[in-house]
Order: sequence, then structure tokens, then C-alpha cells
Amino acid sequence: MRLTAAEIKAIQNALGERDGKAAICRDRNGKPEPDAELRDTEFVPLKESIEDYFRQEVLPHVPDAWIDQKKTKVGYEIPFNRDFYRYEPPRRLDDIEAEIRALRGEILTLLDAASGFDPYPNLKPTAMDWLSEIPEHWGTMRIKHLGSIRCGLGEPPEYVDDGLPFIRATDIKRGIVDLDAVKKVSPDDVPWHRNPKLRHEEILVVRSGAYTGDSAIVSKEVAGSIAGYDMVLTVLPCLSG
Repeated sequence: MRLTAAEIKAIQNALGERDGKAAICRDRNGKPEPDAELRDTEFVPLKESIEDYFRQEVLPHVPDAWIDQKKTKVGYEIPFNRDFYRYEPPRRLDDIEAEIRALRGEILTLLDAASGFDPYPNLKPTAMDWLSEIPEHWGTMRIKHLGSIRCGLGEPPEYVDDGLPFIRATDIKRGIVDLDAVKKVSPDDVPWHRNPKLRHEEILVVRSGAYTGDSAIVSKEVAGSIAGYDMVLTVLPCLSG
């Protein structure tokens, strides 16, 4: 069986192991085989001899290098950076921060307009790194002080065509629970001792995966559904609306 050069190369790449200290590989005629990964290109001044440049600048560092004359080209290089670049000092950090805040305000205004809510006129700073500002009339409080926390079912029962909605992280979108593509489970398969039933005005918070941190308030339509893997916050009666 006679292999083509492409087949031999494919076998070498798949099974071979590079060893910089090994003897030079040669073809059937005894000529050294070039290693494409070691190939390099040099730019030689137009009026200078390629052979002289190679002997003075390359061979002292790579004694077994050679010139592939078929790839030698004559051309001209225009160093745009050297001839046309004009230095501009970087912008002040205060200016960049001010622009980011202005853009953030514009984005929030557009989002509020698209969602039908009026933008909050006044904001105040917070002590949280991940949330720099909140509406002026809002307050901050640790979640554990808002109410009780529990988690839904880690492993869902078998899905059925007709049953109770089983709320997953992918069903929580932009602050609401979307029931359009919700999975359903049989009431007979639900471990009710785990308290998985969702109640009106509870808050669902995604606790892992790509949607981590997304949340939604349980509406009257969603109440009675089964909580999936996510966290459920039952707000204290004095804080709920």
C-alpha cells in the first residue's frame, strides 16, 4: 500500500510527538524535511543582499535554517504608524465614568419606555458593588430579613401532557413567569412534603446556570404551580403589597 503525502502528514499529526532534541527528519532522498511550525519570515532592506542578511542575522541564532527561494518576494512596506500616527493622550477616567453614567441613564430610560413604566427621576448611590444606584425612595435590606427562603424540587417528576405547571429557570423572563412553554407534572408524583407549591406574591429567584439572579413575582395565574430547582422567597406579611 502506498500512502499519499497528505495521508502521511495526517498520520504524523495524529500519532506523532514533537521532540526538539530528536534528529532531523529527512525524506527518501536524504533532504531535511521542513517543519511548518518553525517557518518564519524576515523583511530585508531592498538594497541589502538577502544572502548577506541571512548569514549575519539568522544563521547565528538558527544554524540549521535555510532560505526557501520560491517564497522570496520583492515589495515595499509603508509603515503607517510611523509616518501617519499622531499621539493623542488618553481620556481622563472621570470623563469616561461620566459618559458611562450618562449612557446608563439613557439605556434605563429607553427600557422603561419600552416596558411601559415611567423612569424614576431621582437616584441615590448604594454600598453594593454590583448595584451602584437605586431610586431615591427605595431602601435596601438583606434577603434573610425579608421573609423565609426555601428551594424547589431538585429533580423534577416525570413530565406529562396534562397536570400542574412545573416552573423552571427558563420560564422566568423579565420579571414574570412565562407559561407558554411550561412543562407539567402529575399531582400524584409531586413530593408535597417538600412544600413545592407556589403562592401568590412569593418571589422566584434563579440560583444557578445561565439565568442566575433572574427573578419573578408569582402572579395569581402562576399560584398553585410547582417550584423547580430555584429559590422561593416568601415575603413577610408586613412587607408584601
